[in-house]
Amino acid sequence: MQELEIKSWSAWNTLFRDFEVPVKRQYSGFVNASSNEFNSTIAQQVYDSFRRQCIADICSYPPWSEYLKQIAKALHVKCQDLNVFSGSDEFFKYFAMVAAIAGSRVALVPPFYANAELYLRMFGVPFQVISSLKKNMASTIEQAWRKEHFDILILTNPCSHFGSSMSKEQVNACLKLSKDRGIALVLDEAYWGFSDEIHSPEYEDCDTLLKVRSFSKSYGIAGLRFAISLSQSTLSETLRKLRPHNTIPSATLQFVVQLLEHDKEIAEERKLIATARDGIMHFATNLSERIQVPRSHSNFLTLRFIDQSWALQLLAELNSRKIIVKDLGKIDHLHCLRMTIHEDPSFLNAIKTSLESVII
Repeated sequence: MQELEIKSWSAWNTLFRDFEVPVKRQYSGFVNASSNEFNSTIAQQVYDSFRRQCIADICSYPPWSEYLKQIAKALHVKCQDLNVFSGSDEFFKYFAMVAAIAGSRVALVPPFYANAELYLRMFGVPFQVISSLKKNMASTIEQAWRKEHFDILILTNPCSHFGSSMSKEQVNACLKLSKDRGIALVLDEAYWGFSDEIHSPEYEDCDTLLKVRSFSKSYGIAGLRFAISLSQSTLSETLRKLRPHNTIPSATLQFVVQLLEHDKEIAEERKLIATARDGIMHFATNLSERIQVPRSHSNFLTLRFIDQSWALQLLAELNSRKIIVKDLGKIDHLHCLRMTIHEDPSFLNAIKTSLESVII
């Protein structure tokens, strides 16, 4: 009988080629990490439970309300505060539709999810980008609001550019601005869960706040396309009415339910990834002053090289080891490479060895 080596959560679909294939938890290489997904080895318990139920589930329309109740219960939120989507792309598509219907104007604070801008343009929603932020973020945003009123503000925390984050004070100041000015605040938390330092406000405390979370990174199921929004806002109610039900496959909903039952062990894996991430950051910065590694609160690191030749050599070295790195090119005159972090010891050794071979 053939053995299958599981390399990441994204390998789950390979399992369906042969339901009798046993799972062998070990590494023989690395997966494409260019999109910053959470490359975790698949939980055996989730796979076994999911495999038993999947065949029956995919033959019927999904019992939408029942799944919604189970997901809300697992997340410890009220069912009426929860919306689910086929990935964050679908959230931003319906968000843009709502904004277009309401005649709203939107403000984006970079760096933000590129598809958010794409859908705003697609549906003809007027928007502005507030790019010159000073230390007092809320004050800068309010100044922009005074010049040209907007109804919805989109913030990302942590951001997907370098994995940097907003401070607790910045988040709370933006929340206060949202309440005082009646601005709907959309907080994109796609990379939540990889740092204890990230301040994620309780949506129940602010009726203008809507939090959107993708499961692609924090739970490593990018291929299943699943995201949620949490809110008690009018925006959330409108999204619920506009978005058609039964568009998310039963297999996805069933897998999410199973996944949330193992939330604690997945949270432990995130901590291991955070430890590995910080270890590589310190290793790289101590290796040479000509490498800059911004502090990351996500599951990836961005290495910034003063010498472009070093960056290109490292890129080739990592690719030869089957570690796929995203070449971001030059940002602020420094050549940047971004890699998704895995806690596997062989991965960490490969990164360190590659860095030493290029620098030394």
